[in-house]
Amino acid sequence: MSTQTQLRRDDTADIDAAIPAAGEAWVNTDTHGLRVGNGVLAGGFAVGDIPHRREVADFTALAAHKSWLIEIDAAVAKTLFLTAAATLGESWFCYVYASGAGGAVIDPDGAELVNDAATLTLAQGQSCTLVCDGAAFWAIGVSGGTGLGDVLSSVNVTVGVTSVDFANLLDATYETYVIHGSGIVLDTDDRELGVVVGTGATPTWQSTTYKWTAVAIDSSGIGASATQSSSAAEITASGNAGAGAGIGNAAGEAASLTVVVRNPASAANYKSVEWVLSFTTASGNVRTTRGTGQWQGAATAITSLRIDPEGAAEIDAGRFTLVGLRHN
Repeated sequence: MSTQTQLRRDDTADIDAAIPAAGEAWVNTDTHGLRVGNGVLAGGFAVGDIPHRREVADFTALAAHKSWLIEIDAAVAKTLFLTAAATLGESWFCYVYASGAGGAVIDPDGAELVNDAATLTLAQGQSCTLVCDGAAFWAIGVSGGTGLGDVLSSVNVTVGVTSVDFANLLDATYETYVIHGSGIVLDTDDRELGVVVGTGATPTWQSTTYKWTAVAIDSSGIGASATQSSSAAEITASGNAGAGAGIGNAAGEAASLTVVVRNPASAANYKSVEWVLSFTTASGNVRTTRGTGQWQGAATAITSLRIDPEGAAEIDAGRFTLVGLRHN
């Protein structure tokens, strides 16, 4: 007659809080996987299962989280801090999934890098396998992007904000940066929507010496019209065409926006900001503006971009994504 053998067993929380002895095996009753201890590591090492941890706040990945799936689920961006690479060792890895609207920022310890950068941002729905080589980290197989390039940051606005900022995300890594905005709703009717550039690491948001020009087509039958400014506080993407031609905010009215900046890291010339903005005006007409502008305060690098409603208006809703494009 065979002899029944039963291993020690417990749920994830209790196993994580314990230090299994060297060679001791615990059955995880939550995942039905196996943990094997070494007498040092809290929770032991997972064998055959993928432990899952869902976080709604900033979180630090430890040696014990090797092979874990770490899910970041929050309405605003949260940071996955990484323990020093030398401590984790070259065999350490985990899976990261950004399920929340705010996405996740992967931030290595100190001056260590991930994919040769200080941080890596995953937009909502993106995931990767994060691998440590003992000195740095590598995010392999980043998935869930737009197909238009590398998603660097994504902001989902559900409550009023005075602006949407992509701060200190533009550098020499990519030749072209694109902001895609959709479902943009302002809290005030008949307002303009602008673009502001930032310089430096802080950054400094520039508020003078913009020049821009735009051409608009309106469904009211007026055909194409041109607007411009030779000395403005920002680039007015909606065209500043006067009363009734601003962005409407009645039920069903929203705007979509694409902003393009090329070679922002150059210190040799002014950088052109190109855009296309489509929206329903306060008068109920469909309007599209297309234009280009420059901040001419200095021929220096642009590090940041801000989507900025006119005056005291706020953005009540909208999804904004910053994408970086490499050119071969």
